[in-house]
Amino acid sequence: MPHRPPKNGNRHGGRREGAGRKPKNGVRAGVSHLRRPKQSRHIPLHITIRLVDGLRTMRRRRGYQLARRALALANRFEEARLCHLSIQRNHLHLIIEADDRHALTRAMKSFGISLSKNVNGELRRRGRVLADRYHVEKLSTPAQVRAAIAYVLGNWRKHGEDRDLPGPPRTMDRYSSGPYFTGWDTGPPPDVMRFDRLPFPQDGPLPIRFPRSFLLREGWKRHGLLSPWHEPGPRRTPAR
Repeated sequence: MPHRPPKNGNRHGGRREGAGRKPKNGVRAGVSHLRRPKQSRHIPLHITIRLVDGLRTMRRRRGYQLARRALALANRFEEARLCHLSIQRNHLHLIIEADDRHALTRAMKSFGISLSKNVNGELRRRGRVLADRYHVEKLSTPAQVRAAIAYVLGNWRKHGEDRDLPGPPRTMDRYSSGPYFTGWDTGPPPDVMRFDRLPFPQDGPLPIRFPRSFLLREGWKRHGLLSPWHEPGPRRTPAR
């Protein structure tokens, strides 16, 4: 029989449609398990953590408490600083600084273990809570940092969580570090000045850390302060 050529037109494999390892969940490819690149304390990171399907939404008082507890434990390490947080129904966004790769691994392991154990304990279940490894995006320029902060703090608007809420329109997401952010173009949030006007006063302030890197502290402001009414669009995958 004559040799049958492969779909890509050559005789030695190569790129072709449908080739490659299939994702376990059948929906999206997971985060690569290759060794993560080196980390500098001068470069902030945008981290996304996805939860498995079938869990209760995290956008509720108890979900906020569990994420707050994980944040406090991860921020006890001096070499890593979790500066921004956004809690969505089935995923979380973080913007953090880490002095090196070891500090990043230790802080994120602490955050993930605490969140997983407490979510399982609350739901009285066993099994995985995190759907995959956390996704990391390096923020190397002021423009990238500004875009990431706007995306994280405005993520609730992207998912429509700001619609159909009782009372007057809300400028900031109570399930995020937005009420503590001082880079809004409307001025610092007045609610942080009074303890009884915190998003969840019974739980106390959100245990975020102040940034030390120039990019996350001041550099991003070169492109202007942020509007609390901004609705982020889709994330752009950086060129490789």
